Amino acid sequence: MRSRNVWREVAPKAGIPVEAEGLFVAAQRPEAMNVLEAFAQTGMGQGCTLLDESEARRRFGDVLAPAPIAGGLWSPHEVRVESRHAIPKLAAWLEAEGVTFFRKTLVTDVHEGRVESTAGRFHAERIVVCPGDDLLTLFPERIAALKISRCQLQMMKVAPNDPAPVPIHRTPKALNTAVLSMLAKVDLRHRPVYLQRFIDMAE
Repeated sequence: MRSRNVWREVAPKAGIPVEAEGLFVAAQRPEAMNVLEAFAQTGMGQGCTLLDESEARRRFGDVLAPAPIAGGLWSPHEVRVESRHAIPKLAAWLEAEGVTFFRKTLVTDVHEGRVESTAGRFHAERIVVCPGDDLLTLFPERIAALKISRCQLQMMKVAPNDPAPVPIHRTPKALNTAVLSMLAKVDLRHRPVYLQRFIDMAE
């Protein structure tokens, strides 16, 4: 919620369009519906609405597959921005507010009140280290003690009712919904099977 509130505050100031608001999660099986019901009882589920199958189809039938579902959950909290548009607009707004970016610069060392980089030395009372997935350059011992590892996320996004023709070599089917698949933990040999299931549900 804190992140969402920050984006709601910053997006209009930086001229960042909000692409979509809200999220519907469909539960195909009763076990999945149990998970959604448990989530709705937590603090994170405050303001969310549980829907049975009939209500889910009444509200979201245009993007649901015809196969039966156990129900779903509607959350009004989510806000989506397009990162390829948001990041440059956010940087431009921050620069107009007096922030200086040193691009193509590598930080090589951090000490109390001092940062060493390929662009020179910087002094500051407060230094925030955000190394991304570089786990070896800055404070590698501390990072190793936390047992942090890289994760992978694979996504496929398809715009609904896109009037532009889809080249035959790009995709075997035209989908009529958006698909988000998290296949990182699935064995590579099985990923095509899971992907095909998403495609079948989206038809």
